[in-house]
Amino acid sequence: GKLVDSISKTKSEKQDSTDISAYDLIMKNKERLLSFDEPTRFIFSHSALREGWDNPNVFQICTLKHSQAEDNKRQEIGRGLRISVKCRGEDKGTRMDVATLEDDFFDVNTLTVIASESYDSFSKKLQKETVESLSDRPVILTLEALVDRVLTNEKGQQLTFTNQSAVDLIFQFREQAYIDKDDKITDKLVKAIEEDTVELPTELVPFKASVCELMQKIHTTANFQASADGKADNIDISDFKPNANFAKKEFQDLWNKIKIKTVYEVDFSDEELIKNSVSKIDKKLSVKKVIVHITEGEQKKNIDESVLKSGDSMVKTKDITEKADSLLGAVKYDLIGEIAKEARLNRKTVAAILQKIRADTFHQFKVNPESFIKEVSKIINDEKATTLINSIVYSKTDNTYEDKIFTVNNFKGSLNSNILEVKKHVYDYLKTDSKIEREFAKELEIGEVLVYSKLPNDFKIPTPVGNYNPDWAIVFDTDKFKYVYFIAETKGSMESMQLRAIEEKRIDYAKKHFEALGHADIKYDVITTYQDLRDKVML
Repeated sequence: GKLVDSISKTKSEKQDSTDISAYDLIMKNKERLLSFDEPTRFIFSHSALREGWDNPNVFQICTLKHSQAEDNKRQEIGRGLRISVKCRGEDKGTRMDVATLEDDFFDVNTLTVIASESYDSFSKKLQKETVESLSDRPVILTLEALVDRVLTNEKGQQLTFTNQSAVDLIFQFREQAYIDKDDKITDKLVKAIEEDTVELPTELVPFKASVCELMQKIHTTANFQASADGKADNIDISDFKPNANFAKKEFQDLWNKIKIKTVYEVDFSDEELIKNSVSKIDKKLSVKKVIVHITEGEQKKNIDESVLKSGDSMVKTKDITEKADSLLGAVKYDLIGEIAKEARLNRKTVAAILQKIRADTFHQFKVNPESFIKEVSKIINDEKATTLINSIVYSKTDNTYEDKIFTVNNFKGSLNSNILEVKKHVYDYLKTDSKIEREFAKELEIGEVLVYSKLPNDFKIPTPVGNYNPDWAIVFDTDKFKYVYFIAETKGSMESMQLRAIEEKRIDYAKKHFEALGHADIKYDVITTYQDLRDKVML
């Protein structure tokens, strides 16, 4: 071997050696430099992104030079606004989008600009421009936002909102609490869109995707705000861990009881489902006839610019309402296939149901085919859910949720809007999703509660209609209550019709899950207020 006297090297030689190592790492071992196995931290110029360093995971931009070029600033911020990609684990390469992160999307995909004065004013100006560019978009659901808007479905068919169809949609959305008294889109509609459970007037059902896209745009525009500076009321914690409340014996007792994972089995016969579905379809099915409303008009004579701007340049010449029986026969439907798709059943089972319903019931298909398919599918799905609830059995497994699911990777929010500073929670701060949750948490803080937790997003109960995440785990500090431990789901109303159908089913399955855990001192239920909670845990 060859001995090297590193101590006798001059300062210049040492610098040269370091420079060579750094050069090799940057130019020859780029993948190593970018990997998490390499501890070296580095700052690189944004211009280097054009030379093969393009990376979606840019979360901070620090401006070290003064730049007047607005195009360069836009390009740099634009690169930082790309959706990030997971680079470790089994799902490496997965885009960290809304579908993956759900409520945590903006907590992860946040660009922090450490700005010079010119860059600071530029970024604020850019956000202001974005807000102004959205100013002509509707922020509430009004007739003006809908009338004359064209919807297109996946078959290329188009439908233009008329005054009547717009009124029908707004009326139904108010009835379903999809919009509030000020015609603003509510969280209920947002979640219904996410879960594909939105109910629409019959004529809009074939254009459901287009309607939902429009509602999302209105909601996004209404809720867009320029990001604030990093002020004291903003909370931003990259590795948010539980506080001492988590380690309390009382909470650990509850956590050890509910962290056990379960599996479910369902055993029911097709014959039972067929029988129940046929009975309900014959009893409940009601299909409305298709009515076509035809309005004709012509442009007024001698109009000027002011008349055009006022929207009063046309005059109605004819207004006709007639049945559309003659038009319906021209469209061919795969009746069995469409219902099988909507009800998630095989064609054989659907065919058996349709064969056994009464002739007068089946005749309603000719009256309004699309409404028939929708309503029959809904009835079958309801019966299927009822059958599953009665037939499902949950069993405990040897697997449990780990404590690490309580560590939040990116906890962000504002004390002025969605963050509360709390004392009895297992964290120092609590993020709430709604006004109902915020008020409920305040009541927990002053109530007869020892410790509580809003359960982590990764705590999920498996159900036939998707995984379910309960809201709260609560430990009471008094012996006045029959149930010391309570798992709660907070809802604004206890009326079943106001609960989203799919979520109502998940709640029913969750009750079966907690029953399977076998702890008599744990109660699971849906509650509306803290007083409602107290009533349900009293002896």
